[in-house]
Amino acid sequence: MSDLNPLSTLNKLALLLQGHHFRNVLDLGAWKWNHSLLCASYHCEVDSVDPDTRDEFKYQTFLVWHPHIKHHLLTAEEFNITKNYDLILFLNVMMFMKKDFVLGEYLPQLEKHLIKWWILFLAFLVENNDLMGKVTNQVFYNQTEVGSALSNLQILESYCLTSEKNHPKHGIISLTSQVMIFKKA
Repeated sequence: MSDLNPLSTLNKLALLLQGHHFRNVLDLGAWKWNHSLLCASYHCEVDSVDPDTRDEFKYQTFLVWHPHIKHHLLTAEEFNITKNYDLILFLNVMMFMKKDFVLGEYLPQLEKHLIKWWILFLAFLVENNDLMGKVTNQVFYNQTEVGSALSNLQILESYCLTSEKNHPKHGIISLTSQVMIFKKA
């Protein structure tokens, strides 16, 4: 899916950044660093967290000197959150974590460290995808159970994105992502 799509997470994030004056951002699962860089371009101080060291995903050397991004080569679970954030990005990470841990402990912990806004991006394979049985490390969520885990947050917006990805092992797979934007109540 192109980032020119008006529903893309980058476009939604840009609109949030334009409309608010965030000071600090936590980007859990930073992956290719697009969201961290966008936040830093709006002068946010960004804690960017991702353990992936594969060449196509690893923290780019030129970002080491970026004045607004601090990279942490850790998983979301390993990163010790010690401060509060205006914005927390949790994009495409939950699907690799144990569901009872995410809903019972992790999301409520993130909620405690949120000052103003929160973007939460839930990703999972679509039901009719024939790879569902082959990809066993995916965990599925729905809006109701995530909303229940976040008792002090209000859902401002929720919608689905569907895209096709070329998986190196399984070929073309179709992904449906649930995008949820929360505000502290």
